[in-house]
Amino acid sequence: MERKTLQVLNSVKQIVQGIKKERGFKNESEVIAYLYALYEAQKPKITLQQHEDALKRKDEILNQLSF
Repeated sequence: MERKTLQVLNSVKQIVQGIKKERGFKNESEVIAYLYALYEAQKPKITLQQHEDALKRKDEILNQLSF
């Protein structure tokens, strides 16, 4: 299997590593595949408010660099 580099901010990398440790995944690819599977399963049920809340939280995570 070919490995590609995925460039992410340190704050995102820490989140992925935390999920990896918490859930006992072997690598970050498993974490991302798991998160995608959750997203796929929930996508039809996501409300507009949940979507807007997720966008806000995403911005908070990404803006941690400015602190």
